[in-house]
Amino acid sequence: MLTKMKTIALSAMIALGAFAAAPATAHAGDVRVGIQIGHYGPGWGHGPRYGHGPRWGNGPRHCTPARAVNKASRMGMRRAWVDRVGPNRIVVKGMKNGHRAQLVFGKAPNCPVRNWR
Repeated sequence: MLTKMKTIALSAMIALGAFAAAPATAHAGDVRVGIQIGHYGPGWGHGPRYGHGPRWGNGPRHCTPARAVNKASRMGMRRAWVDRVGPNRIVVKGMKNGHRAQLVFGKAPNCPVRNWR
């Protein structure tokens, strides 16, 4: 009986030592509950003045013809203009280094370049 008690006590001490030596974990997965009075928070601006309300209407997230022309001109294309708009692409033409150039953009966010001629 005494041997079993010694074994149980030794096992408990080893287990407690292992828990004490374990590194502390980050608390990124915690669930917190709080009370907020008022409706101003992240994304709501700075107060009830004009132009400081909710930030609605940031525009479409996909590539538009205006965004494609802007990106083409930032890439060095002169006199850029929209040639065609399809369901998945926007074709922009213009001049690059004195020669005619064509850029094909995808309609995904950030206007990815699909082809350059």
